[in-house]
Amino acid sequence: MTLNNLGIAYSLDGNFDEAADHLSVAVSYRETIYKADLSVQHRADFARTISSLGVALDQMGRHAEAIDRFKQALEHQEEIYRAHPTVNSRMDLATTIQHLTIALNNTCHYGEAIDCGKQAHEHWTALYQKEPSPRGKLRLGASYTNLGISCYHLGHYREALEYYRQVIELFKGLHESHPSVRSRADLAGSLNNLGTTLNNMGRYAEATAGNNVVQASMRVQIAHGWPSLGEWIWQLI
Repeated sequence: MTLNNLGIAYSLDGNFDEAADHLSVAVSYRETIYKADLSVQHRADFARTISSLGVALDQMGRHAEAIDRFKQALEHQEEIYRAHPTVNSRMDLATTIQHLTIALNNTCHYGEAIDCGKQAHEHWTALYQKEPSPRGKLRLGASYTNLGISCYHLGHYREALEYYRQVIELFKGLHESHPSVRSRADLAGSLNNLGTTLNNMGRYAEATAGNNVVQASMRVQIAHGWPSLGEWIWQLI
């Protein structure tokens, strides 16, 4: 197993300290390989590993370092995509922008997060339209959620509501076609976000109705178990 894959495995297990250690070494190796052979594939691997390290750092609360890593990865991925606009290069680019959006939200840079979130959403929309899949729907829904979170914290509640409603429609469809603990949890989380926003707008009856649905879903989650934090994050990649 490569250092990169081992780092991701630690992340899946929620062991982000070990993940960061292994991914840091993997970044060094990838950089050496890329500099020795300036191929597109080696550059893409290098950038992808930098982005994976950023995810681990963000989960450790080292948000500023994570943002630096994501921006470093994007320098490579943007150039790769411009020169080689393939599905894979666009997916790599969208993934890193998505993670950068999350990190910016974590550091309260909501305006910048909205700009990044819109870029990620544009990429995921195009990718999903080209090749619809459950994972593509999950990624598209996550881009709506990130935008909703940014708008909510800026006090733009009507915009946040619109984003949350769109993600609910996506996740309803996903849970109906592919019912699972994960899909139910995603739907419950989106309903919770919607209810919180409605509550802050003084629309208490609507918020309460949504909260009742969330509580019912939560009881099912407790009965069947939750996905780990690592699984939750890395399914978006």
